[in-house]
Amino acid sequence: MKIYRCIFLFISFLMGCHSYAASNPKVTRAECYLVINCFSKTVINDSFYLSSKPNFKGPAPNSQMGSADSLFSKEDIRYMLGQMKHLPVKKWNGRKMVAGTIIPERKLPDIYATRQSRGWIGFYERYGRHSYYEFSVPLFSEDKTKCIISVSRLCGGLCGSSFIFIMEKKGDGWVVRDHYMTGIN
Repeated sequence: MKIYRCIFLFISFLMGCHSYAASNPKVTRAECYLVINCFSKTVINDSFYLSSKPNFKGPAPNSQMGSADSLFSKEDIRYMLGQMKHLPVKKWNGRKMVAGTIIPERKLPDIYATRQSRGWIGFYERYGRHSYYEFSVPLFSEDKTKCIISVSRLCGGLCGSSFIFIMEKKGDGWVVRDHYMTGIN
């Protein structure tokens, strides 16, 4: 098994249990919002709804993930693991987003209820959209020139997809360097 598979499985595992005791890397909220705003402007390029809670859906590595090996050093991985323990954003703030409208996490269970909200039909009637997104907090490389984010689009029933995006700093912004599908319904 290639090293990138082990690294991404390890990151996924640690995101779930938060048991890694690393030093506290200095990542600011402003850095996180810059990545998310650059991502949403270039990839989604439309208004959208976003869950207020950052959510990391770990990847299911596959043979397509070759570039991750050469992009992140062992020091980068250690730095990313340390960030997971001290995430600078616990809840997305709509005032800091350029395109997204935040849906409070407490309202999302209503989507899956069938009597009161009528599920996804009720979601569409309330928000005028058939889907919403979940973004993770970006995990940065040690030199903060690269990061990974997890993005999921939920759209009801057997409709949804999850991706890991590798972002790279370009000038004052961020661009997508690569992406990998991690799940689909």
